Order: sequence, then structure tokens, then C-alpha cells
Amino acid sequence: MVWVRVGSMRLLSGRSKGYRGRVVGFLNALFTLQGMNWELFNLAHVTLLNWVGNPMPHGPEGMSRVEGYAGVGGQSIVWPSVIEGAVHLISLESERNWIVNNRVDYHVWNEMNDG
Repeated sequence: MVWVRVGSMRLLSGRSKGYRGRVVGFLNALFTLQGMNWELFNLAHVTLLNWVGNPMPHGPEGMSRVEGYAGVGGQSIVWPSVIEGAVHLISLESERNWIVNNRVDYHVWNEMNDG
């Protein structure tokens, strides 16, 4: 899972809500396309997730919620430069609804996964 900087990028049916200009997505593939003039284009295929309610961290857990788009929605090809880093998602429902945990650091991650 990654942060994707969308800024004013138009996604799906309109401008996407973002948390500081970013949305959460699954990084599906990194690939290269060659143009007609032999120019190479590095690209990434991502599945973007939709914020549920306010994207600012809130609620008792102090985190935001995201969900997948219905069908094949959320599929996008982006430049790798708009991928800003990893994000940790905590599953709430069977791979459809998650909590975004943007506070996990290396030490916390090791504590959670060593037990």
C-alpha cells in the first residue's frame, strides 16, 4: 500500500478528496512502455481507495477510513514520481474497508509483527 499524490488530478467521477493532497492505493505493478520514437516511459499501475467521510485522522482510534471502489473503479496509471511512500492499512471488513494507519514507524511495526 502506498500514498499517491493526486493534487488536482481528476479521478473517476470528479476531483478526489485527499489527505494533504494524497490518497491511499495498492501498488499493483511498475512497468516501462516504449514509445514510437524509442522513448521509454516508466509507469505504475495503482488501485486507488476512496476516503470514507473526512480524510483527516479522527474517531476514537485517531485514524481515517478508506474503502475500495465498486467494480474496477479506482484503477489508474500514474508516474512513479507521484508515489510518496508506504502506508499501513488495518482491515475492517473482508478486503473492502480499512483504517489508514499513518503513525506506524519501524519500531512499532516490529513490535506488532513479533508477537
